[in-house]
Amino acid sequence: MENILIFLVFAAAVFYLVRMVYNQFWGASAGNCAKGCGTCAASSTIDKMNSERS
Repeated sequence: MENILIFLVFAAAVFYLVRMVYNQFWGASAGNCAKGCGTCAASSTIDKMNSERS
């Protein structure tokens, strides 16, 4: 029984880490500034470049 519990905790931790890496590189806020607030000049410049590309 304890092996199942340990496996579930381990699987949850791996899922969390994979989700963090995915969001960092390919998520909705990828490429914006590090704070992620969307108010810096880099964020608006990237949004403008992405909208011109589409």
